[in-house]
Amino acid sequence: MRFNGQNIVITSGFPNVVVVVSRHIKMGDMNQTNKAELGFQWHITDRCNLRCAHCYQEDYSGSNELDLDGLKHVADEIIRTLSKWDKGGDIAITGGEHLLKKEKFPLMHYLESADEISSLDILSNGILINTEFLRDVNLGKEVKVGERVVVLGGGNVAFDCARTALRLGAKDVHVACMAFPERLASFDTVELGFDKQKATDEAGCCLRCDLRLIFTKPALAPKEELWIEFTAENIAQVPEAEGVFQLLDGEKNTIYIKGAINLRRELEGQMETQQNARYFMYEEEPMYTKRESELLQQYLAQHGDMPEGNREIDDLF
Repeated sequence: MRFNGQNIVITSGFPNVVVVVSRHIKMGDMNQTNKAELGFQWHITDRCNLRCAHCYQEDYSGSNELDLDGLKHVADEIIRTLSKWDKGGDIAITGGEHLLKKEKFPLMHYLESADEISSLDILSNGILINTEFLRDVNLGKEVKVGERVVVLGGGNVAFDCARTALRLGAKDVHVACMAFPERLASFDTVELGFDKQKATDEAGCCLRCDLRLIFTKPALAPKEELWIEFTAENIAQVPEAEGVFQLLDGEKNTIYIKGAINLRRELEGQMETQQNARYFMYEEEPMYTKRESELLQQYLAQHGDMPEGNREIDDLF
């Protein structure tokens, strides 16, 4: 236990849970009463769809994650402690990117049912919220939208969602993104994205700017070797998640590209069939079929032919 200003910070005995006890002043008509609440930030997964330079995380394998029963056991311990101390709990679910963990919603429903939990929050980069919508549509699942839709975000995925919502029957679709906090008094305010004319005017300003002529090429860090030796020990560290892998021969030439609903199991199967593979690399990707197609097209454009392992499969058709 250590003291930090008005907060007591306790590193708990629960796996990947930090407990923060904050003393708040609750204002009444004329009286002030002290109430101590326990705040929990619960790191439920190491896996993440991003690799941000500022991130504190070093391991993204997810090899030490708990299953739903394990998560419920930790939740029971938290609830039991709150009940014993007669406190309310404010739990923030985070990671990694917790949206990659399939047990996230069952866990949140389980926590919501406990009287001791006063509030439940999520900390997320938000990217997968929209991509799950696109994935379900592309997989042919039944996805219903109302007549009025607001898409949060300002990137390509957000506009893909907006166009998809229109195709699904929405009559009124808006794309909205948060402004910088220093420009607003409250995060309740949002700014709508540019319409076609404003976007054209903005692009015109950029093209007329002479600064583009003096920009120098940035100095990049040495390219990191992404491939891993193709061994059973290394494959055991791969998460059981959706994604795409590439197999390489002894000269580190790509010989096979494949998307998989379960990366680890698929790679274990390849150990028996791909005798020439010496290295591999992988990336987690919920829309793995699309990513597989992109990588194959890139390889085809560069080499004029499919990878060796993919040629054999293509010949069958």
